[in-house]
Order: sequence, then structure tokens, then C-alpha cells
Amino acid sequence: MWTKQARLRAMDPCIWLLDASTYIFRAYYSTASRAGGPPVMSTSDGLPTNALLVFTQMLRRLIRRYNPEYMAIVFDHPDPTFRKEKFPAYKANRGETPEDLIPQFPYFRPIAEALGLVCVDCPAFEADDIIATLVRHAQTNQWESVIVSSDKDLYQLLTGGVHMLDEPKRRWVDDSVIDKTFGVHAHLVTQVQGLMGDATDNIPGVPGIGPKRASKLIKTYGTLEQVYTHVSELKGKLRDNLETHKNDAFLSRELATLRLDTPISTALAEYAVQDHDPERVETLFTTLEFHHLLREFRQLDADVLQMPHTVDSPPGNALEPSEPHPAENDHPTTIPDVEDRPVAAPTIQPADKSDTPPSAPSPVQASARTPPAEQLLLPLAGTTPQPLSNAPGS
Repeated sequence: MWTKQARLRAMDPCIWLLDASTYIFRAYYSTASRAGGPPVMSTSDGLPTNALLVFTQMLRRLIRRYNPEYMAIVFDHPDPTFRKEKFPAYKANRGETPEDLIPQFPYFRPIAEALGLVCVDCPAFEADDIIATLVRHAQTNQWESVIVSSDKDLYQLLTGGVHMLDEPKRRWVDDSVIDKTFGVHAHLVTQVQGLMGDATDNIPGVPGIGPKRASKLIKTYGTLEQVYTHVSELKGKLRDNLETHKNDAFLSRELATLRLDTPISTALAEYAVQDHDPERVETLFTTLEFHHLLREFRQLDADVLQMPHTVDSPPGNALEPSEPHPAENDHPTTIPDVEDRPVAAPTIQPADKSDTPPSAPSPVQASARTPPAEQLLLPLAGTTPQPLSNAPGS
């Protein structure tokens, strides 16, 4: 098993790219109130805080485990995206955002920034496009990159030097995971998506073609274009559907394609992880009534002031409080947690400089619905679930 320190040394320089949406919804669903019930956690004036507290804990745990030197917390922008303009029905089947999550949204980004993390979004683009742009820039500059997400949309990016940490399943996504999901390697995922579409994001695809048939066609012919070049070789309903829904197939691939040209800064230094900001932490945690966390950060700051300044502090919030108290707002909870140790990482080989990514962006499956946070917090095999109040890291 690779330790955090050994893994980072093997992947230096390395930028970590965290999909904020998956963290937010897992944090929310881990402590969501029952339908019609009162908020699980709230301030004295009624502001729900359950997702905010767990989101804060999840970020701190990730930093402690892996100590990233460079990291971006990537958010979706509230404005409509180019995909919605191209295809108005895109994601039209999504359910409404939970009412008690809506008032929490203004605080997620300030929390991450107060903890010393750089946040980024971009009008007209989705978070996945930002991640794809930064991944491609990292590859061009021979950096490593780590995507923190469980979103299958991002599998298309997992070529040379790109790694993906799927925390809910406590695994690093590798070729076997991609093949099991789509039946092809990463560089062909988008071709499969053109044929099978994605019901979650309302991407049509070709009726009657699911993952198995789509992967078989792409393995046989290589690309969507080649499938249609050889469509006369196919028979029956399959051929009829392909011919009738040709435009849908190419539209689906385009909608699922992650853009590599999002207009954002790609300078590595701009994403350096900093120490937390004591003033911002004080303001935010006072407003949110995170009393225990606030006391811990105050004690941390006091301890730092008393430390002899003989060495530079390590990057990545290395002096974060080691035991965040989970029961803020006097609302105890009992979310089981994983053991606070890094996910076993695969052996990382130096990026093959000849393994250049495809010249064009590749479409991919739009994400399945974000899994509940209790999936993230499940114990490792062979361990016993513990109440969150006893959890070491979250």
C-alpha cells in the first residue's frame, strides 16, 4: 500500500481536482431529514447546516489523508450551459433540489476558501468541463492530476497521467473499472455514449442500444463515424434504429463531450493549497454556529503562535486540527465513517510522454445520480461502523 507521502512524491507535480457537486450532495444525503421533518442540524435562527458541516469535514479529511500541494474545488456555475442551449431538454428530467439544501448553497464556496482552497467555476460551462481543461493542461505540461469524484462522465479523461479517486467505493478507477462500466477503454467511452445516450441527463442516444450493444459496435468499428460507414452490414431493427436516429447519435456524443477549452486560469501556482484563513473561519463558523470546530481552530491558531519558527510549515493545511468534532449545533448524529487512512493506491508509473491524449474531446456518459453520503462513509471491509462522534477524520 502506498502511503500518502510516497504517493505524492511519485506524482510530483500533481494537481487535485475535486468535483464540488458530488461532495455537496453526499454531504447532504448523509444527514438529510426525513420528508416533512425538521432539519437535522440548523442554527438558532433556522438556517439548515447539515450539508455544510459534513462538507467541511470531508474536505478536511481529504487534506489530512493526501496532503495535496495543488488543488481546485470545482463548482457548477448557476447560469445555463452551452449544452442547454444546444439541446433544451438536456437534464430536463432532473428532480428539484431539496428545499433545506437550497439555503446552504451560498456557504459551500466560502467554507472551502476559508480552509485555504482555491474554488473555480465558469459561466456557460459545467464543472466537468473545467476539470477536463485542467487535466489536459496538466498532461501537456507533464504533470500528474487526480480527479476526486464518482462521476462516470469523467472516465473519458483517464488517459496517461490522470488518476481518479472514487471515495464512495474507496477505490482508484482503473482500466478494469472503465471496461466494466462501458465495455471499452477510456479513449472510446465517448463513442459508446453516442450510441447508448444517458437517461440521467436526458441524452437520447439510439433507441434499443444499451451499453453492451454499443460497446460491441465500437469494438468492431472503432468510432461512431465508422459504425455509420458500415451500417449497411447490420440487419433488422438495429440497422433501422441507427439510420433513423443518426442525428441523435452524433448529438448525444457532442452533449457528452467534455470541453478542453474552458476559459479559466491553468497556472499551477494559482491552485496552491494555503493554510486556513483565521478571520474567515471565525466569521463563517460563528455564523453557522460550528462551535466545536471554531474552538478547535482557535486553539490551533494559538498553538501556531507559540511554535518556534525554525522551519517552514508544510503545504496543504498540514497543521489542521486532527479530530474535528462532528456534533455541531447540539444535534448529535450517528453516521458511520470509514477508517481514517488513505485508499490503497495503485502503483503509479511515470507518465508515458508518447501517450498523448486524443486530439479531439471525447463524449462520455453523463453522471448517474449522486450517491448518498452514507455510501461515502461506509466502513472498510472488516471494520465496525462507529458513531460519527467517535470517527477519527470526518
